[in-house]
Amino acid sequence: YTPTLFKKEYDCLCVNENNEYFIKDTNKPETKISPCESATEVSDTSDNAVTEVEKEVENAETEVEKEVENAETEVENFFDNAATQVRIGKDRLNKVSLGKESERENARACAQSPPPPTERLGKYENVFLSRAELEELKNSYEDWESRIERLSEYMASSGKSYSSHFATINIWAKQDAQTDSSHPSNEENSSYNLDEFFALAVKRQEQRMLAQMNTG
Repeated sequence: YTPTLFKKEYDCLCVNENNEYFIKDTNKPETKISPCESATEVSDTSDNAVTEVEKEVENAETEVEKEVENAETEVENFFDNAATQVRIGKDRLNKVSLGKESERENARACAQSPPPPTERLGKYENVFLSRAELEELKNSYEDWESRIERLSEYMASSGKSYSSHFATINIWAKQDAQTDSSHPSNEENSSYNLDEFFALAVKRQEQRMLAQMNTG
């Protein structure tokens, strides 16, 4: 056997996994990976991947728990606010009902309480004053009797009626005072005497009634 000139090149010829020929570089040292080292690298890679997945799962679970807690807090706040509004509404209704009940009780008390005793006064006994009102008239006016008679005669002659005879007498007294201050008393310009006017009106009314009776 005679070695060929390309013995060295032949030794460097190799076949890869695709069945392709290539020249191995003899200047680089060949590194061999042991089966244990390869398994360790694969195991480390798998562990790292599992750890990353576990971290992602933990993060997702933490976010879900936070969202659930926030939702529960919002629901609790909603129901707390609703309960507060309901309680405020009930308090307002209770106050309104208590106020109405108090008004009803006051109305019942006023209806059940007897009116103050009144006296029938005047010539025609058509002036009604309570004892307190009569005492106040006596203390306010020296001519209180004539003022009562004046009202009695006017109502009898005119047919008018008043809800408060006490107030009517006081109003007429104020009008008399204003008339007296605006018209000073003298022979040429005497004050207007309402008593005489009402007395004259009563006489005329009586004359008319007598005339009607005679003609009838």
